[in-house]
Amino acid sequence: MKPSKNILIKLSGASLKNEDNIICFKKLDQISSQIKALKGQYGIGIVLGGGNIWRGATNEKMGINRSDADSIGMLATIMNSISLKSSLNKNGMKAKVYSALNVPRVTNDHDANNFNEDIKNGEIVIFAGGIGMPYFSTDTCAALRCLEINSKIVLMGKNGTDGIYDKDPNKNKDAKFISSITYDEIFSKELKVADLTFITMCKENNIETIIFDIDKKESILNALNNKGKFTIIKNK
Repeated sequence: MKPSKNILIKLSGASLKNEDNIICFKKLDQISSQIKALKGQYGIGIVLGGGNIWRGATNEKMGINRSDADSIGMLATIMNSISLKSSLNKNGMKAKVYSALNVPRVTNDHDANNFNEDIKNGEIVIFAGGIGMPYFSTDTCAALRCLEINSKIVLMGKNGTDGIYDKDPNKNKDAKFISSITYDEIFSKELKVADLTFITMCKENNIETIIFDIDKKESILNALNNKGKFTIIKNK
């Protein structure tokens, strides 16, 4: 059965690690099992961060040139993407990694015609290498890839947070959870939810974003089925 609707799943790199490993294959399999449950219902594109391996902005402070630091981060997303592809394959799904960086024999070169055809045919497409340029986050990449696959929704799985609060819940016991908010309110309240380029692109293209805790059981499925705790960001 060919999918009737496309979705973009954005997962933090931190969602793949545990206390002992930067890439935990048990966690990968848990994510893969949820994706398997969605396969057939949706065309699926996935963007992974690389923060479990390398954080460009943080390592810039150590004296590494920002452009080089971001390049290392983009390579980290390729490592994560190949790991997820392997897990998806193991769980009986066809998946391909398309990279904005040219990495022959390891990934497919970024080509919208090819990956949209793959999604149409029921394959899972994983977008690696960010947008292939420094100074842009994988959040921005998620918004761009969402547009490229003609999706109107980004499912953003965070590590250790179940949505948006009016202030940092880790520092403020009186922080209030926000279940629904507009992009304009994100700007006016200066909430640090995601890269501002991501917020702008989603606002301008009327893309809905759902933020949830990827570590919670069945969190991707629950977010799509309006279950559990999450925050929806939209225009109105």
